[in-house]
Amino acid sequence: MADLSFMPLMIERICRDAVGEPAQHMERMTFGHCNVVYEVKTADRELIVRTNEDPAVLRGTEANLAVLLDLGLPVPKVLHADLSAAEYPFAYLVLPKIPGCDLRYALPGMTGAQMTALAGQIVSFQRIVGQLPQGSGFGWVPIGEKGPFRSWADVIERDLNKHFDQAARSLTEAEIGTLTEQAESFRGYFGQVEPRCFLDDITIKNVIMQDGELQGMIDFDSVCYGDPLYMAALTQTAVVSDVPGKDAIFYIEELCRLWGMDGRQRAIVDFYSCVHGLSFLSFYGSDPGQAEYRDRVVAFMKERLSAGRAKY
Repeated sequence: MADLSFMPLMIERICRDAVGEPAQHMERMTFGHCNVVYEVKTADRELIVRTNEDPAVLRGTEANLAVLLDLGLPVPKVLHADLSAAEYPFAYLVLPKIPGCDLRYALPGMTGAQMTALAGQIVSFQRIVGQLPQGSGFGWVPIGEKGPFRSWADVIERDLNKHFDQAARSLTEAEIGTLTEQAESFRGYFGQVEPRCFLDDITIKNVIMQDGELQGMIDFDSVCYGDPLYMAALTQTAVVSDVPGKDAIFYIEELCRLWGMDGRQRAIVDFYSCVHGLSFLSFYGSDPGQAEYRDRVVAFMKERLSAGRAKY
C-alpha cells in the first residue's frame, strides 16, 4: 500500500464496526510480505486485521479456513470480512488473535521433546489435508480451485529459473552445475507427483507457539497442490536463514523422520531447500542489514551441493 498514514484510523473504524468495541491499542505486524496486517487490542479481546489492496489475494481465505476448521485443524474463524474494497481502499478480514508468537521466535527456547511434538502435529495436519480431493492443476490456489501449472515439474522449473541469477552471485560454477544436475536427476520424480493438497506456508511463521506448545496456525489465503515435501524444504531453508545456532535443525530432522521420508525423499528436500534458497537470496539482495541471513543460506547451499547428497 502506497500511503499507510490513514491506516490506523481506518483499522479502528473497521474494528468498531466488526465487534462493536473501540481499539485501545494497535500495532502493525511486520513478519510477512503479502498483506498489511494489524494487531488490535480492545477492552475485551485481541484481533487481527488483514488487509490487501488486491481483493483477489483474500478471496479464498474465509472458505479455506472453514474447510480447515471442519477438518479439525487449529485455525481461526473469520469474524468479519469485506472484499469489495468499496468502503475502504482495500479488502480486509477481521479474525481473533491467537495468543503466542511465530515459531521463528519460539524455536530457540524449545526443548527437543517440544520440537518432536510439534513436528508430529505438523505432519498429522499435512496428512489430513492430503486426504482432500486432488486438484485439477498444480500450484497455489484456494482449496478446490484449479492450479495454474500443468505439472509439478513446471512449478519447480519456474521457481528454479525465477531466481537463478542469484546462483551466479553466490555459488561456484561447480556448485551451480550440481544444482542443475540434481534438477535433471529428479525429473522422473517430479513427473510422478500428483496434485495433492498441502499447506505450503506452515513453516517458522504462521505456526503460533506459546510456552513451547502449538496454539494455532494462521494465514491461509491459498494452499498448494503438488509435492508436500516442498513445505518441509521451505521450513528447512527458513530455519537455516532465520534461527541462529544448530539446535533448531533438530526440528527439521524430526519433521523429516516423523514424515517417514526415505533417503531419496530427504535428498529431494535438500534440493528443494536450495531452490528456496535462491528465492531467499533474491529477497535479501545486497542489503547489508540482511548479510547474516544471506551468509547462512549461502553456507547451507554450498554444504548441501558440495556433499552431493541428492545424487541418486
